[in-house]
Amino acid sequence: MVNFNLGGAYFLLSRSLGPEFGGSIGLLFSFANAVAVAMYVVGFAESVVDVMKKHDTYIVDGSLNDIRIISLATAVVILAIVIVGVLFETKAQMILLAILSISVLNYLIGTTLPKSEDMQAKGFTGYSWETFMKNLLPEFRGETFFSLFSIYFPAATGVMAGANISGDLKNAHNAIPKGTLLAILITSSVYCVCVLATGFTCLKDASGVLDDLRLGTLSNCAASENCTYGLLNYFQVMEMQSAFSPLITAGVFAASLSSALSSMVSAPKIFQASSISFHYNIYKLAIQALSNDNLFPYIRYFGRGYGRNNEPRPAYILTFLIACCVIAIGDLNIIAPIISNFFLASYALINYACFDASYSQSLGFRPAFKYYNMWLSLCGALLCLGVMIVINWWATLVTVAVILILYIYLLRRKPNVNWGSSGQAHALRNALNAMHRLDNTEEHVKNYRPQILVLTGNLSERNHLLNFATSITKDSCLLISAEVIVSDNPDSLISTVSAEEAKCTAWLAKNKYRAFFHAVSSASLSDGVRQLLQISGLGKLKPNILLLGFKNNWKTSKLDDITEYVTTIGLAFDADFGVCVFRCNSENVTASENVDECKPLMDQADQEEQQQTNNPELKTSINDCQKFTIEMDEDELKSENETSNNAKPKKTIYQNFSRKNKTLKKYNFYLKKDLFRQKVKHATIDVYWLFDDGGLTLLLPYLLQLPKSYLEGAKLRVFTIANNKELEHQETSMATLLSKFRVGCTEVTAIPNITKKPDQKSLDDFQESILPFLGTGALSESELLAECSRTWRHLRTREFMLSNSSNASLIVITMPIPRRRVCSDLLYMIWLDVLTRGMPPVLLVRGNQRSVLTFYT
Repeated sequence: MVNFNLGGAYFLLSRSLGPEFGGSIGLLFSFANAVAVAMYVVGFAESVVDVMKKHDTYIVDGSLNDIRIISLATAVVILAIVIVGVLFETKAQMILLAILSISVLNYLIGTTLPKSEDMQAKGFTGYSWETFMKNLLPEFRGETFFSLFSIYFPAATGVMAGANISGDLKNAHNAIPKGTLLAILITSSVYCVCVLATGFTCLKDASGVLDDLRLGTLSNCAASENCTYGLLNYFQVMEMQSAFSPLITAGVFAASLSSALSSMVSAPKIFQASSISFHYNIYKLAIQALSNDNLFPYIRYFGRGYGRNNEPRPAYILTFLIACCVIAIGDLNIIAPIISNFFLASYALINYACFDASYSQSLGFRPAFKYYNMWLSLCGALLCLGVMIVINWWATLVTVAVILILYIYLLRRKPNVNWGSSGQAHALRNALNAMHRLDNTEEHVKNYRPQILVLTGNLSERNHLLNFATSITKDSCLLISAEVIVSDNPDSLISTVSAEEAKCTAWLAKNKYRAFFHAVSSASLSDGVRQLLQISGLGKLKPNILLLGFKNNWKTSKLDDITEYVTTIGLAFDADFGVCVFRCNSENVTASENVDECKPLMDQADQEEQQQTNNPELKTSINDCQKFTIEMDEDELKSENETSNNAKPKKTIYQNFSRKNKTLKKYNFYLKKDLFRQKVKHATIDVYWLFDDGGLTLLLPYLLQLPKSYLEGAKLRVFTIANNKELEHQETSMATLLSKFRVGCTEVTAIPNITKKPDQKSLDDFQESILPFLGTGALSESELLAECSRTWRHLRTREFMLSNSSNASLIVITMPIPRRRVCSDLLYMIWLDVLTRGMPPVLLVRGNQRSVLTFYT
């Protein structure tokens, strides 16, 4: 049994259906209970005014205004008692309950006593079968069944009494259903007995004239609709029939005051058996629970507790003010339907919460009540909704609209709570069913989606790779961020891996990435990637593309590290994955976990820079440093400045940069924290489709120019290879092919003479890049000679890229495949460097030869 003594229906709904439903209906339920305070006070005031009329006494007009005055005065007294004398109120409830019980017995005894002629003239016949048969069928005059139901229904709203005190019960899961059913049985029996007693003993219509009684024309006044007495005309029938009429008045006062008092305090336990309503206990607790849960931040003040019992006095005041506003209506028959509508909405959702928890097959929902049935709960919810519509359809629409508005507000606000709601159980069940359906669905090229496994490592160091991948997946494709934790003893890092996954998953959620995180421990990078390629995903919802960053430090790395990197690429091809290698000169840029933590560091760097502005030769701004960190690494920066400004070595850009380098490194996330997240205006994507790989080299740039990408609306230019004699034909054919694929591009260009010898400058640059490795055994002259043609082709491609794509926002190029036993890992790494060095951001792409584009829609 869930302990929901703090909050009642709100607590039940919020913990079952989630904060969105619970918060929205809880607020309305709280308001309904506040209105109930006014209803009981107005009921008491009407009784007082009726007594005053009998004695020809009134305050203002003996009608509506008198009811308002008495109601407001009573509300003030009740508020004072609650705030100052709660102990007195608790003891008084027992006295009021005794008076109410005696009043009911007084009425039942009175129906059996001899009746006077005056009472008979007012329709009192004593127990008579003939009278009962006349009263058996309904006769609504100006009312309907449901309009009367809406007035009567608030008398049954104490049904949640047991639920609201579950925390105080020794054996709640047995006491609540038994106690609630027993309370319903007793109170319903009292109601039925009273209804039957009046039906057997009193006529519908009576004139109250003794002559009509003697002539047998007592009910003839019904034809002219001027009857004064009878069940349909005289509301004091029970008082007339009772043994001692003042006790009936005392009973009405007791019922009204006890309900009004208990609506203002938190001691409702003694009233379960007698079904006396205690609405403000629910209201007070709901407001306090809503405030404490902080679903609606602006009402948190009302949850503040005072004194030993943590009484929410601000909530008392709020209830009083709401009650005063409703008291201004002054008519019980208008107030009651308002309450009925809100209570019915609450009960509909309570029933639905039980059904939903069962239907979602949540293992945490284990009802102990042996007669519980989920379909009965659903019928109860539908019945409540149907009655709401019949009672007042427009009020139902308003209620539903308010619930939806509050629901949408909470849905967008996304409260940081985890209550194990049935919505979570539904999500798990629906996901499982969808996975089974997907697993039995045959794959088709039209349904292809790029599902990316991106090797980000620690997310705080390489989140720009994740940003770039997100521009491709756009929250509609699977995206898994992965990290390989390399260790000589990977089995000892199981707990570390779990902690890393938890931390990075939280980081993804905090930064609003629609991605999953997966970490593995392994003795080497390639072994870890092999694990990831094999186990990532579930069923058919698994990655089909491996995205990794370019190894910028390959020149200074050990040969084994280069082999590991190239082996990783080869493993992806072996696993039938497409492979993407992304190179960006900002690869060394890291991201901090919390931007606010580095604000002081930013201010420190700004102050240092400001101190240097007096020297015109040291006016290198942070933006200049940013530009240099983007365009080249620190070694390149140092080299360039030393060669270009030897005369003033102490005033170089590099040394100015170095002076603040430590500070900049601590907050360089600020400079590039939105790398590949902010939209680039007038962007251009150049695609070098050099080999047919199934169309992945074309599909990815097409996705990158769609909405929700940092290159949204970018121009697409396609370059392909061709013979000199077929340039125009090749360009026309490619344009036609792209048109059939519905890939819009602004320009198609054929690359001529791709196999001819590169320029001498290109050859010299290449020779310079391989010079450190010659003679070490890592790279041989024979291998260079054997792969000369491929090397020339890559150099020619680089020349064309430099001359045509230097200003592109992104270059996408078909990636060469590593050939084991034919090409060394070092030479392959050199080729990748040739195709990407000194360029704008470059994405090397190679599909797995499976078609990802089709002519058909």
